[in-house]
Amino acid sequence: MSRSTEIRSFVYRLSKIHGCPMETDYYDHRKKWEIRWHDGPTSSLVLAAVARQLPDHREIIYASRDFSEEAIVLSAIRLFASGEASQWRDLRYAAIRALEDIGFPLRTATDRESAMVERALEESARDTRWGRDRDADYALKLLTDRRGIGWLLAPPAAGDRHPEADTPLAAVPRLTPIELLTSHYAHGDHAAAWRERAAPMPAAEAFAAALADPEPGQDCALAALALVEHLRATLDSQEVAIIDRARAAGASWTDVGQVLRIARQSAHKHYKTLAARPAPPSANS
Repeated sequence: MSRSTEIRSFVYRLSKIHGCPMETDYYDHRKKWEIRWHDGPTSSLVLAAVARQLPDHREIIYASRDFSEEAIVLSAIRLFASGEASQWRDLRYAAIRALEDIGFPLRTATDRESAMVERALEESARDTRWGRDRDADYALKLLTDRRGIGWLLAPPAAGDRHPEADTPLAAVPRLTPIELLTSHYAHGDHAAAWRERAAPMPAAEAFAAALADPEPGQDCALAALALVEHLRATLDSQEVAIIDRARAAGASWTDVGQVLRIARQSAHKHYKTLAARPAPPSANS
């Protein structure tokens, strides 16, 4: 088998194994073979396969993985969500760098992330004579100009897209109760965290804000109601923790009962009941 046939056969097998189209070509000026693909496995994984299966040719083969527009936008969204985006002047470079060690990046996306990617790209898209043009660079500019990703979870406002776009926007991801309350009531640092990282405010503060609103509206009132189970369970677990600390500091069950206005035996039983309850459900679900 010739070297060319051997390398091309290897790349064909590799693309079948990973379910990812791969190409390879020989470049005379470099005297090297290049394997190219989008997203898919990491470059280090491909080069490791080269070292195992084509050890005699490993010095003349290099790997070149490119990323789809969707993968780049996904990575940028994650940088904002983690609070790391502000550390970089070039968001596209940072997004691509963050993908280097992630295989099949789009397969790792949650449904929420996929919807946010779609929203960002649709607001950047326009129809051209060659078809639909989804521009990751423009999407990244939107994230930067709007200082975060919170807007990806909000209903679109007039003008919130590429001026040449003329098709309907992607559906807005459904907000969880805590997210809905945050988008409605957050201010100050909480508003900044929501705008930049889509980070919800503490459940107790969101509930208190809705309770303080004389006319919260049906959506906000029901969202606050959905938090009650979480808040009740959280308070129970906190009560267990503070009883533990009181006991460790020398308090008797009689002392605990006096504070709770119940008998000594009832205080101990109350504690055991609370301690046996499951962990509080997440407020962000």
